[in-house]
Amino acid sequence: MKVLGVLAEMRPSGAEVGLAASASEWRRQGVGMDLLATAATPGPYASALRAAGYPIHHIPLKPAAAFAPAYLALLRRGRYDLVHVHPEYGNILTSGIARAAAIPTVRTCHNVRNFRGALRLERHIQRALLRRAGVKHIAVGASVAASEWSQFRNPSIRIMNCFDDQRFRPPTHEQRTRARKVLGVQDSDFIITTIGNCAHQKNHEMAFEALALLDGGGRPMRYLHAGTEQPDGAERRLAERLGVSASVRFLGPVDNVVEVLHAADCYVMPSRFEGLPLAALEALGCGLPCILVDAPGLRDLREFFPDQTWIPLDVHALRAALVERCDSHVPDGPHSEAVSSVAHQLFSTRSYVSQHVDLFNQLVLSR
Repeated sequence: MKVLGVLAEMRPSGAEVGLAASASEWRRQGVGMDLLATAATPGPYASALRAAGYPIHHIPLKPAAAFAPAYLALLRRGRYDLVHVHPEYGNILTSGIARAAAIPTVRTCHNVRNFRGALRLERHIQRALLRRAGVKHIAVGASVAASEWSQFRNPSIRIMNCFDDQRFRPPTHEQRTRARKVLGVQDSDFIITTIGNCAHQKNHEMAFEALALLDGGGRPMRYLHAGTEQPDGAERRLAERLGVSASVRFLGPVDNVVEVLHAADCYVMPSRFEGLPLAALEALGCGLPCILVDAPGLRDLREFFPDQTWIPLDVHALRAALVERCDSHVPDGPHSEAVSSVAHQLFSTRSYVSQHVDLFNQLVLSR
């Protein structure tokens, strides 16, 4: 089967990282997949996806008058059996043209939406039109499925995100020691980390504020901030204003995320909302203790990982959870094989790809 995956700008976010992780599994299960970038540039993650084995195409969505014939020509030239659309923006055009070309099409909804007013009505109508054209919608988790239904009365098929289950595993003692050495972490430090960009929904400021509330007793607490920062440096200024700059290291985009998770003692995700967060899956895959806000998207993981620390969206709750986790320090490292095993069973690339292939086969055979 030959599939075209449609993306916007290729960045190290959930859809793209999931595709990179599952590249060999798609091939193993008989799917050849090309990827199309529809943003002004292919994006910084295009090279990683190309290295994973995906042929990359680039047709900017704007102007639409130029995009439509070029996209249609690619569909005909590529002789794709199915088109898989990921972005929210422009999905009516990318999905609609594929269906007009009589190609089975699916759309994955990656996030919880809170559209209002005219925009909500517009997206409601778009989804209805796509369903009428035969486009099937996939939701990456229960919260996304609920959002699609409550906002747009849009039924969806649930296929949960995956993570790279070959790379993200609990560290050996030697791996943990090496990771902490590479990152310049002292044995006495208690290391917390967040991984992800600085979008508003990620709410990293809550981690800085929680650090500022600590009284300085006990083990030194350090925060490894991994991910793309805001262009204006707002989070660095916040750390300075709160007086916690000495306790924070801004690592920027990190190629070897596994190393950060191996070095850490605790993963924190204070997001206001998520789809089904890949970064949390990677931390759990490493068996790293997590402090997670009970928010849409994140709470989808609670039934599978009830023993992780779940808190409300409250800085004082985060401070208390950090102190409790620090006080329960495990000398040889906190990573749990049991937690990792659950993550690997539920969110493997094999399961993720198999569920998609089953759906794709149904659609292709019924065309």
